[in-house]
Amino acid sequence: MKAQTKWSWLIAAYLFLAGVGGGAFVTGAVSDFAGWSEELSRIGILLGFPCVLVGTVFLIFDLGNPKNFWRAYARPGTSWIARGTIIITIFMVVNFLYIVLWIWPFPEVIGASIPLKNFFNIFGSIFAFGTMIYTGILLGASRPIAFWSTAMLPLLFLVSAMSTGIMAVMLTSIISGSGVELSQLAIWEKIDAQLIVIEIFILLFYLQGTHRVPESRASARFVLKGSVAPLFWIGVVLLGILIPLLLEIGIFGHSNTILIVATTSGIIGGFCLRQVVLSGGIHAPLKSGRFEYYLTNV
Repeated sequence: MKAQTKWSWLIAAYLFLAGVGGGAFVTGAVSDFAGWSEELSRIGILLGFPCVLVGTVFLIFDLGNPKNFWRAYARPGTSWIARGTIIITIFMVVNFLYIVLWIWPFPEVIGASIPLKNFFNIFGSIFAFGTMIYTGILLGASRPIAFWSTAMLPLLFLVSAMSTGIMAVMLTSIISGSGVELSQLAIWEKIDAQLIVIEIFILLFYLQGTHRVPESRASARFVLKGSVAPLFWIGVVLLGILIPLLLEIGIFGHSNTILIVATTSGIIGGFCLRQVVLSGGIHAPLKSGRFEYYLTNV
């Protein structure tokens, strides 16, 4: 059995950027609600739209014929691809309007209206969560691959997206010289460290569940000790989990430099996670009576 090769790094980039955008928006919305930092809130809201937009561009390029992109909206009653496309479109529209009316060029519109800002925070966060979790639903709904067809995958992508979104906001706040105090970033450091711990357990349950059918067990072998293993152990486990977790819990102290290393490493690991899941997918065999036929890639 061989892993699928149809869905390439372009799809991994789409899944990753859509998740980062949704996570960044929620980070900004929560920062505003809690009154932790208006600057962090602005950064989160500002990152959401362009991340999802660039990710969508990667998806369009992967289609081969961008003119057919409109078909993604067809049959929302039966197609998760159509539902997800609508969710992401609504999120981008809401996020774009939020930026225009609060950050540039008309900041006074929402700045002078707390109820209107709260509306955008809540409404945008709903579709941001939809965007994050849809990236996992998309895989299970579009391909007959057991490694993707599990309820744990949307949950894994949701937690990972929220974590990388937080990291993107923190990293941007530091390298942009926004003036956000380290004490304000420490709040999100703690939240992100907790999310990484949750991600570890979800990832373990996800891999443990691969015993169901032969092709999902083969996927686990690919990921844990096959051709995908280096990307998993170095990209996901080391860069995406261990390094950011150890640095964020303060084992080496707290500083902007440490936070830059932690967030950069975690963001790279978030992309590697999507690539590992895609690369580890193996098609279910065609069955006829007691015989199974495996289609190899040529």
